[in-house]
Amino acid sequence: MLDEKKVKNLARVLRIEGCILFIGSGISMWSGLPSWSGLISMLIEYMESHGHKTDSVKKELKNGDLLQAASYGIDKLSVEEKIEFYRNAFNVKDAKPSVIHEKIVRLGVTNYITTNYDKLIEKSLDKW
Repeated sequence: MLDEKKVKNLARVLRIEGCILFIGSGISMWSGLPSWSGLISMLIEYMESHGHKTDSVKKELKNGDLLQAASYGIDKLSVEEKIEFYRNAFNVKDAKPSVIHEKIVRLGVTNYITTNYDKLIEKSLDKW
């Protein structure tokens, strides 16, 4: 159950000029894009299918250090393999803003910091 006082306080804070929302990759999942851990799992599969060792990537994934896991994996791929992996993993061109993007934009905040590799927030601002 929502605490009405907390909701009102959040609404007040969001109206403050200069308010910044920090947005993670979770919202992109609403548009069919992979989470960070999902992306690392896809990288492991790709590497294994191309004969690369994945022990260090799997270890960092298990430890929760996704940035290090990505770094270890991508460093082992050739330029051609990187391009092929990116094209297959990031179906960004087909991704469309979802209802969560609309709701975020309709909050009225205009400043965002995001870890997302897509342009869905920007598309949402143009659309809504």
